[in-house]
Amino acid sequence: MSQLGQRQSTQAQGQTGAGTGTASNAGLEMLMNMFGGLGAGSLAVPNRSNVPPEELYATQLSQLQEMGFFDTQENIRALIATAGNVHAAVERLLGSTGQ
Repeated sequence: MSQLGQRQSTQAQGQTGAGTGTASNAGLEMLMNMFGGLGAGSLAVPNRSNVPPEELYATQLSQLQEMGFFDTQENIRALIATAGNVHAAVERLLGSTGQ
């Protein structure tokens, strides 16, 4: 009988939004931050727009240069298109070399 009472009180809280809205918003915000680079509309994306891509992707640019990709502008375009994913940028750069 006590489990039934707990379920009803949990449902009542869920219906009124008391106590559950903050937790679900925090979870949603965490997921949005995790998938921000995948186009999910993260809240952190607009803050990054003020940073030049050379600075934002400095580590990735040096990794690409160490791999033999020396065209900085092409590397930046590939990193922007792939949200900083070096592996995807390499695939993109290799795919664009024959064109």
